[in-house]
This record gives sequence, C-alpha cells and structure tokens, in this order.
Amino acid sequence: MDYYVAMELNNVLSNLTGTKESIKGAKMWFMQRSSPLAPALAEALRDRIFTIDDSERQLHIIYLVNDILFDSLQRRAKLQDLDNEALAFKPVLGSMLARVFQSG
Repeated sequence: MDYYVAMELNNVLSNLTGTKESIKGAKMWFMQRSSPLAPALAEALRDRIFTIDDSERQLHIIYLVNDILFDSLQRRAKLQDLDNEALAFKPVLGSMLARVFQSG
C-alpha cells in the first residue's frame, strides 16, 4: 500500500465513530480502493486493532469490517463464492475478533 493510501486510511480510522454515517463513509472509502488493495487494507485494519487499547474504538473497526463484508456479500453473483473482500479478511478476522474480545 502506498504512502498516500496509508495516510488516507489513517485519517479515515482516526475519524471513525460508531455512528451509521461514519461507518458508511469509511466503508465507501474502503470499497473504492479495495479491488487491488483489499489484502493490504484488511491487514492494516487488523494492525490498527492491535495498536489501540480502547475497546470501543476497536469495536468501531469491527463494525466497519462487518459493513464491508455485508456489502461485498450483496454484490456476489453466487453467494457461495468468496469475493476479494471476504478473501482479504479471511486470514485476519479471527485475530481481530480475539483481540477485541480480550480487550473488552
């Protein structure tokens, strides 16, 4: 992931709250960049959860991931086929959820 995308992601996550509008805006930002960057973005979200200690802010990221995965599910031609976003989060989602569970 290049420097500018990393800076934009940092800005998006710094401004992320638990409101529907905030999560929707962050999801739209993610989905606009996810095609080639989905694995790097998923790893960055995982890394962010591990660097913050505030369980509420960690949950905001989980809410964001939920919205991303739900949106990508709605776009699938075949529900059983995994899309780019699902494939990107598959290796990191378990550790993200475990971190939030341990923090809470």
